[in-house]
Amino acid sequence: MNRKIRFVWSVAVSLAVGASARALAADTMMPMAHGAMTAPDAAAAPLTQGQVKKLDKGHGTLTVAQDRLPNGMPAMTMMFRVKDHAWLERVKENQKTAFAVETLNGTMTIVRLEAAK
Repeated sequence: MNRKIRFVWSVAVSLAVGASARALAADTMMPMAHGAMTAPDAAAAPLTQGQVKKLDKGHGTLTVAQDRLPNGMPAMTMMFRVKDHAWLERVKENQKTAFAVETLNGTMTIVRLEAAK
């Protein structure tokens, strides 16, 4: 596949993923009594299996080769922000993990991270 086609393909996938994530976030947000919005409890979020491919402590991100996400996103390798930067001290490249992802401020973010079982 030439570079131009790969670029167009990656842009299209990025747009589709962003739209799916925003739609999922809109569906899972629950109004509070005072009208503010909050995400569901991270402890109750379903876990996805994956393998850490790269970690970037400076940007607070993990690149993970993950199984299919609960929102329907297919298995792929993807970069996620982490909610707690301390988690980046506990994981290593090629480590198998279980994690939960939510959309926080428009960004797919790992909100729960555990060792794979």
